Amino acid sequence: MRLCLVAAKPTDAVTYGFLPAAARLGLEVFLLTDQPNAHAGVLARARADHGTRTEHGTRTDHGGRADYGVQPRIIGCDVHDARALIGGIAGLPRLDAVFSNSDHLQAQTALAADYFGLPGKDWRSCLRAKNKPLMRRRLAETGAEKVIAVEIAPGDGPPPGLPYPLVLKPAVGVAS
Repeated sequence: MRLCLVAAKPTDAVTYGFLPAAARLGLEVFLLTDQPNAHAGVLARARADHGTRTEHGTRTDHGGRADYGVQPRIIGCDVHDARALIGGIAGLPRLDAVFSNSDHLQAQTALAADYFGLPGKDWRSCLRAKNKPLMRRRLAETGAEKVIAVEIAPGDGPPPGLPYPLVLKPAVGVAS
């Protein structure tokens, strides 16, 4: 089985979780990332340490399960751009799955999976989950949203007449 993992920066979940598990299952993994050198370095260190150190240098117990088997094929690609991601995947052998564990890459990954006829999340839902104005509009359309929500242009203040208290949030991200 061939699968493509879409990732940005290296994470312990990928390095010490997914990749060793995929190796144990005999999966052929293609890792598409905008940070190929960082991933290659972290994987080399993980192999050398036999899975006992995280990328942050802390020791962990992986119970001897950090068997990386065949090294994933790491491919550089702008994973934040769905067009570049689709182009990067197009050059690979036929895949059985495309996925990402990154919240920031869900919409691009879903679009790529859909493009290649693979199962996946609905890209619209992924986009709405990361974009608060889109989610508020969708919730209002379904009748589930009872909160007033407006978009404010950079440099502008809230429009007059809004009830208080106000909660200001960026359109994309987690800060408030």
